[in-house]
Amino acid sequence: MSAASEGFTCHPGERYEMPIVFGPTELPQVSQWGWLRALDITFVTDPAAVRPLVPAELDLPEKPTVIFSRRTFDQVDYLAGHGYEELCVGISVSHNGEDGPTKGNFWPVMWVDQVRPLTVGREFSGFGKLAADFTPIREESGDLSWEMTEYGTLLARGAIRNVKPVDDAVLGKIAKVGSIGYAFCARYMPPVVNSPGVDEVTRCEMRSQITSVKVGDAELELASPPWKDAPNGSRVMSALSSLPILELRQAMVIEGTSSFDRSTITALPRKRSAGTPVTAVAANGSVR
Repeated sequence: MSAASEGFTCHPGERYEMPIVFGPTELPQVSQWGWLRALDITFVTDPAAVRPLVPAELDLPEKPTVIFSRRTFDQVDYLAGHGYEELCVGISVSHNGEDGPTKGNFWPVMWVDQVRPLTVGREFSGFGKLAADFTPIREESGDLSWEMTEYGTLLARGAIRNVKPVDDAVLGKIAKVGSIGYAFCARYMPPVVNSPGVDEVTRCEMRSQITSVKVGDAELELASPPWKDAPNGSRVMSALSSLPILELRQAMVIEGTSSFDRSTITALPRKRSAGTPVTAVAANGSVR
């Protein structure tokens, strides 16, 4: 019997994504987003309120910020040049590792309107992505606005009013700071019989080339729909909409390009509370 007729197995050294039996992924190790625009609305929140949404491995600053980043991507290499829409929710954190502290954002949830960015984000990095529908970004008289819905039910809407470009000096500073960023995610796959599953916090290095920055006044509305109207996002929106907005900061509109080297995805050592048992799966499938 030939090797090909013996059935499928993964080859060591190759990278796969679901569905795996059709061979190694064509997803490049380093992906390029040829154009992006991010409408960033940020607010300061109460650390006690946001702490339950952040893994124990990560530390919060004294005044943690939450960012709602409504993004449009185009010229995406692994989508054959097509694009997608996304809303990313991030919380400012740091991780104190062997080489010292690393600052970045923990991304508890993201919404996208395309399947593949959702699946590869979850599988490789641990980005907690859900599906949603987006209105096109509306531009009128210096204002930008958007809405995100699930089955026609509003989840969130935002606007940036009186948008104006920053001067070259400010653009240069923002471009320098934003050229390298760190994303922290929670990668999880439930345990099953004879497998412990996956439960880890990851860190990814993201690179951007920022070419344009504008600022404006932020408006943000977060809905909390019942489960029957938004079965995918209801519990998420209930938690997000309850976060106190202590200070709504100046919004930003950022344009440029981005790249992501997946070899930078690193699992962090897990921190478990004293006495917390490690989940195990019995032979009969019960969790103990």
